[in-house]
Amino acid sequence: MNAEGRLHTLSLLRPISTFNEVAAIDGGVNPFNAVAVTNAAVLVISHERLLKLMAIEPTLMSNTVQALAHMNREYIERLEDMTFRSIPSRLAKLFLHETT
Repeated sequence: MNAEGRLHTLSLLRPISTFNEVAAIDGGVNPFNAVAVTNAAVLVISHERLLKLMAIEPTLMSNTVQALAHMNREYIERLEDMTFRSIPSRLAKLFLHETT
């Protein structure tokens, strides 16, 4: 939420999902908030433990890098949408995406 009280939703997650990957990998602070809108079970893995697991599990490392690349592409697309599309156009795109 920004200073004017506006809230921007970055993602709606469905089971089974991950979030806060960047902070988990770089050990920095979480730049986002997460709010459960239904009952949810949440598992937490520390930065140190995650790095140890990725060091011994090449598949986990590969999947993590691919997930971060995918997330980066999604955020770039959202930025382009926010920059170049009108609100009705963004809503239409969102509704089309949610139905497929």
